[in-house]
Amino acid sequence: MTGVTLLAAVSAAAAAGLLSRSFVRPPVRLAPRIAPYSERVRARLGTTVAQRVQGPSSVWGPLVTALANGLANVIDANRSGDMALRLRHAGMPMTVEDYRRRQLGFTAASFAVGLTLALLLRLSTAATLIVMVAAAMFGVTRWRSTVDRRTAERKTTMRAETHTVCQLLAVYLRTGDTPIGALERMVDRTSGIVSDELAGAVAQIRSGNPPGAVMERLGADCAEPSTGRLYRLYGATWPASGDPDALLALAEDLRAARREDLARAMAKRRTAMAIPLVLILGPILILFIAAPLPSLIFGR
Repeated sequence: MTGVTLLAAVSAAAAAGLLSRSFVRPPVRLAPRIAPYSERVRARLGTTVAQRVQGPSSVWGPLVTALANGLANVIDANRSGDMALRLRHAGMPMTVEDYRRRQLGFTAASFAVGLTLALLLRLSTAATLIVMVAAAMFGVTRWRSTVDRRTAERKTTMRAETHTVCQLLAVYLRTGDTPIGALERMVDRTSGIVSDELAGAVAQIRSGNPPGAVMERLGADCAEPSTGRLYRLYGATWPASGDPDALLALAEDLRAARREDLARAMAKRRTAMAIPLVLILGPILILFIAAPLPSLIFGR
């Protein structure tokens, strides 16, 4: 099978699908039509308004969802709950279904680009398949690498913010604030990832949730372990009106850990800077040393 034959087959399949979609319309559900009237009646009676059921946008919706879930099961090998937690850690405001659909769309687009490139270069059938598979693999891993990269960047930012947040909370507690008052002052006067998460915790506590359980759950779902330590420590010392000394001790530990990380990073960069010098100057020095050896040994 040549590339032209494969392209013709794909184009014919796409044309047949679009033609069938133009003649066969998806059925219109009855629930979205009567939902406004039923909600109005429920509101007048004082009962709970049911959530409106959204009809399928197209006939391809279930098929695309099934393909996206199948691709995610093969590539990610994670449950929906784990993927939702990874998306929260990465700070990406999307659902698991949206992530999987985008992953599938990027994979299909990469596959199409690989096919087009192979046809333009007039490659053989084996080379065309290799190019298409390589492009599809790039599309498959693109979104997963994006989630991992954003998670790493978010963890680095949170690690840098946690030290300052510990000191601010300790200062507010020492000036006579309650734990909830210190949190509110810190949230109002600062901005950042840790501040946004603590703002959500303040809203949950104000709505009546137990502070210890809220902070423990926030620490368990946190992407950065050091920030999770802060949340758990603050929740554990909440009944005793906070512990500024413990917060300052945690800040010093985080500062020492960051100093060690910077020292290791500097050592690695020094080594990386020395490698090009060794690779470039090493052969030159060896040639200078080895050049007089024949004359010294053989007398030439």
